[in-house]
Amino acid sequence: AKLKTNDGLLNIMIDYQGQTESISRSIPIVLNKINFSLFPEGGDLVRGIESKVAFRALNEFGKPADVEGIVLNSKGKQVAIFSSFYNGMGAFELTPALGEKYVAKITNPAGIKEEYVLPEPLERGYVLSVENVNANEMLVNISTTETEELSLVGQVRGKICYATAVQA
Repeated sequence: AKLKTNDGLLNIMIDYQGQTESISRSIPIVLNKINFSLFPEGGDLVRGIESKVAFRALNEFGKPADVEGIVLNSKGKQVAIFSSFYNGMGAFELTPALGEKYVAKITNPAGIKEEYVLPEPLERGYVLSVENVNANEMLVNISTTETEELSLVGQVRGKICYATAVQA
């Protein structure tokens, strides 16, 4: 809590066969200043539809910062937890309610007081998510508040590889 610099150094020394081997590595230390960005999959949150929300956390020098935290609704109830899994990036699932406001709070590293506001959910819309099944297949999930026929088109470099109609 009282650190004034983000420079940390880990120095390990090992006695091996009568000689001392050493290695040093810098340790990134977060000093309570995080640039935290939120990215709902598909661009928007839609009320009542579960969405993946990706995030990226950077320290005051623009370097990745590993974080953990919680998402709270306007009543202060915890609705999701999150933890970065690579270079300050991660994702969590959220099913937003219409008219509800959500904030993310970072719980680790400790001492970060800022709240990060999630985009307000739309009343109507579509949520598209994609999962890799294997090297040759992917699973595309389309969730919507509407009831209409949709066109699903897959392209690679402008060439249509797949097209179908989907009833929502």
